[in-house]
Amino acid sequence: MLQAIRSRAASLVVKVLFGMLILSFGVWGIGDIFRNRAPDTVVATVGNETIDASALQNALQPALERLRLQTGGTVDLEQAKKLGVVDRVLDELIDRGLADQETGRLRLDVSDEAVRNIISHDPTFRGQNGAFDRAAFNSMLAANHMSEGQYVATTRREIAARDLFGAITSGAAAPPALVDALYRHRNETRVADIVTLPAAGGGDVGQPTDAQLEAFYNAHKDLFRAPEYRGFTLESLTPSELAQSIEIPEAKLKEQYDQRHDDFVVPERRDVQQILAPTEAKAKEAAAALAAGKDWNEVATTIVKQAP
Repeated sequence: MLQAIRSRAASLVVKVLFGMLILSFGVWGIGDIFRNRAPDTVVATVGNETIDASALQNALQPALERLRLQTGGTVDLEQAKKLGVVDRVLDELIDRGLADQETGRLRLDVSDEAVRNIISHDPTFRGQNGAFDRAAFNSMLAANHMSEGQYVATTRREIAARDLFGAITSGAAAPPALVDALYRHRNETRVADIVTLPAAGGGDVGQPTDAQLEAFYNAHKDLFRAPEYRGFTLESLTPSELAQSIEIPEAKLKEQYDQRHDDFVVPERRDVQQILAPTEAKAKEAAAALAAGKDWNEVATTIVKQAP
């Protein structure tokens, strides 16, 4: 069978079949890699810029490795969340984003010479002779999974942010009362002496006699005396509860009504509206208009306007 395939490999039919097979792998195989890619998840928004999950992951890796070195064990992502490492790294990214945007708005620039001086004079990268050690610098880059360009860019941002914050806080000073309170809180110490008395060191205390018990009772009667208590019963009577059991005779109600007749009778009142007509004819005209249902104010105004 293999010999038959080899003999027909150069034919047009076989080439077409192989082309379709390769195309199917390209569409249904490799295409899944691009179609199923999850979009970047935004974890924070700083001004007009966003921080995605990949940026947080990249910044979190060095912190996790430092934590593993300190603890001497493995630290996974869930443990880092419980320890607050993830929140701390995210806060650092947010602070860095705010500083970058403000330095960009103010157009604060750091020269290459300033960055070079900061890195070359960093005590971390000094060798035994006190000069800059390239090997120590490369070791730090490898430990933090950073390239030289990334470290230079980070240093440039840190210098600009430091200058910005220095300009803001240089003239600010905390009140003396706050400084004293913080100093006492952070540096105040206590000396405690602990004395341990095991039960076995007390020995056998023996059993007290009746006379000793009676003497102790007479000297500490308050320890064996219960406080006095009082009991009482409370009964609540409201007018609505009493009214349900009270029956008033009809004659008694009438008698009380007659005695307090003025309290229950409201005298009749009348509202009088008067129109002063200049002549009898005008008075009849006004009466006819009111009888026809016209408004009183309108009729009075008309009569007054027509008055000579």
